[in-house]
Amino acid sequence: MPIKLLIYIVFALGAWLNLAPQELYAQIQIGTPNPLTGRTGAAGPASIDAATINPAQAGLMSFSELQLSLNYLSTSSQLRYPGNDAVHTTKAGLNPAAPLPSGVFKITPWLGLSVFAVPFEFKVDINKSNIPMLILNQQQSVDMVGDGALEHLYNVMLGIAPSKSYAFGINFIHTALRGDVALVPSIGGDPIATVSLHTNKTDVRLGTKFRLVPGLYLGAVVGAFTSTQTHMSIQSSLISSNDPAAAAQNQNGGDTTSTTSLNPIRIGMAVQPSNILVISTDFEYQRADKSQRRYSIVDLKEKPLDTADTLSFYMGSEARLWDTGVLLLGALYEPSAIGPGKKRLDTGTTSTDEGQTGFGFLDLAQGLGEVPDKPQWMLGGGVRWFFGKIVTKVGKKKRTDPRMMLEGGLVYGETSIGVDETGEQPGAYLVRRTQIPIKFNYRF
Repeated sequence: MPIKLLIYIVFALGAWLNLAPQELYAQIQIGTPNPLTGRTGAAGPASIDAATINPAQAGLMSFSELQLSLNYLSTSSQLRYPGNDAVHTTKAGLNPAAPLPSGVFKITPWLGLSVFAVPFEFKVDINKSNIPMLILNQQQSVDMVGDGALEHLYNVMLGIAPSKSYAFGINFIHTALRGDVALVPSIGGDPIATVSLHTNKTDVRLGTKFRLVPGLYLGAVVGAFTSTQTHMSIQSSLISSNDPAAAAQNQNGGDTTSTTSLNPIRIGMAVQPSNILVISTDFEYQRADKSQRRYSIVDLKEKPLDTADTLSFYMGSEARLWDTGVLLLGALYEPSAIGPGKKRLDTGTTSTDEGQTGFGFLDLAQGLGEVPDKPQWMLGGGVRWFFGKIVTKVGKKKRTDPRMMLEGGLVYGETSIGVDETGEQPGAYLVRRTQIPIKFNYRF
């Protein structure tokens, strides 16, 4: 077995040993988009981080590469409903709690492959305290207690570069999650509601990158196919006893299936005016799926989801200011695809108006009790250092590249939204996040 392939396999197996089940539950990417360069990657320099955005980048990488990532995250959150005091929460620590490994193996100089698979079930305990939410138009402070599992996860990325100026790639991700959660009043007592959730999601992304002229690169990534199947059931003593049909529907659960194609679409451009500077810009358009339905945590019924098309902006730069170091800068803005929702205009039994649900329990459950991270803006900056040498032959000449890279920096971002009282979930929240990401890369 080639030594390079053996190194990659050992490193991939280490992912199962080093990651706690909680991190596997949330981690469905190979690597993570780099916040220090604004999470760009459609057309910028080829790297593991860029390949998480555009799989074509895996084919353009010069070497096989392994990466370990650490991220220190400090979060301050405020949430308030009209007529009630604001709820403040703070937390800080490593997120995820263990080093996150990833890698790309170059089978040939023009073919890059990355595989991450968890074919067996990983269980995780869910225990979140003092979550403020509005249920049946009353503010409640609840604890989310239960268990969930990552049933299986498959993530395969393939990048092909027929030439140094053109590449294309594909990324296939399939994940299955389940959870059983009880919402218990924080002051004690019987559960307000018990919820069972099961989700299967399949994503297929296609990407391409090419050099238009020397110093100008274009890239495109499209969500070729996305399918999400969700089964959710709710039991609650708050559901009116004189509405047995609604209670039976919630208890038996409902199945929802959402299938989209050619969504989202990301277009990127990178300009390299010199050998020491690269500026990258990405735009991502996501079309709303108006057929989506979600359970409302206001009246514990399934309603149409209040969704809207979004256009996100990403920008990053890499400037080589000295022989062994690069200055990194980045910024981004991502709007929210989920709106405030809408109350029913007529509560009469003959009305066909269901209203619309906004930020709902499904989002809360998948975020394990966290407020959403959109709409958000983010600014970041840092430094990348190079160490060691790797020498390759190019014809009769020898080429020297750095073997190891260490980067770190500081990122600050805010998520903020105010919801009018006419919304289905009236309230407002503000989240401030400070990150210190650290990454170590090894080429071979």
